[in-house]
Amino acid sequence: MSSMASGATIPYHLRPHKAIERNLFLKILKMLDRITDIDLKNYRYVGFGAAFLEDFKILHAEFGITNMHSIEMDSCAYSRQEFNNPYSFIKLYPLTSAQYITGDSFQYDRKQIIWLDYTSKDHAQQFQDLESLAEKVEELDILKITFNCHLHDNCNYNKLLNNILDDETLKKFIPNWLKLSDISNDYPMVIRSMAFKAIQRGFSKANKKLVFNNLAAFTYADGQRMTTMTGIVTKSESIDELLIYSGLKKWPFINLSDHKTLIINGHDIKVPVMTIPERIAIDKKLKKFSYKRLANSISFKYGDDQDAEDYHEKLIEGYAKYYSYLPYYSRVTY
Repeated sequence: MSSMASGATIPYHLRPHKAIERNLFLKILKMLDRITDIDLKNYRYVGFGAAFLEDFKILHAEFGITNMHSIEMDSCAYSRQEFNNPYSFIKLYPLTSAQYITGDSFQYDRKQIIWLDYTSKDHAQQFQDLESLAEKVEELDILKITFNCHLHDNCNYNKLLNNILDDETLKKFIPNWLKLSDISNDYPMVIRSMAFKAIQRGFSKANKKLVFNNLAAFTYADGQRMTTMTGIVTKSESIDELLIYSGLKKWPFINLSDHKTLIINGHDIKVPVMTIPERIAIDKKLKKFSYKRLANSISFKYGDDQDAEDYHEKLIEGYAKYYSYLPYYSRVTY
């Protein structure tokens, strides 16, 4: 394994974009918790706890969830989990996600929130995980998936497309509209669409009359570029009522899935890395000026001389969009 830290070992306060995305996820859960048939404190949370088990602590604090499964295949991270585990109700499983999903450890005695927070680019295995998971989930289960969609600046898009088309596993999940421009223009959307097809395949294999309704999708980078999709499993006829009563229908970040085309559009999260004085100065003007005027009104500029002319303005626009989801301070964990 490389000595470079992976996303699983970097604290949230060093990853502001992931911190924003996680707070958006918590907002979705809070809105869904308004629904009478969804009582999140009685759900099970399944996720990749990594060394810190931070998401587990926060979901317990926010919703009172006391049934939790952490999946961790890395022996070093698992040893730290055993040491750092703050609650007796967090069960630790030294397994891969595939082993957990297809084995006896996966239980269905209650509704579940399942977050598969992948950091590697093994999309073939990840899509197979999702297909297997879809065979087991039930109505009102909540699914979130994070994928690594990072491409280098000199990426050969033709080669990438051919690799997808030639891969015996990946080709099962290709949407019928896929072409080279989709890869070069919006690779995260391609990954989300392939994941959506994997879920649909799982429902079909298990003869489940269920639908995965995507609610939000985001792309961000704290180093590696990542994309997420979050949704809920329902019967097709029940989603409109759920969106209305939860408040999600009017939420500005809603991204519903197209079940015919498999397209899941998303939002990009891009904010500047800020000092506290910088943030305070910008916050004072947020509701007073448009983001363009705000960007020109402050005495400092984000980026460097090699960045595009509108780079600073775009970062200010991103901050104006997501500031309420960016923590001012990091949560103290133990």
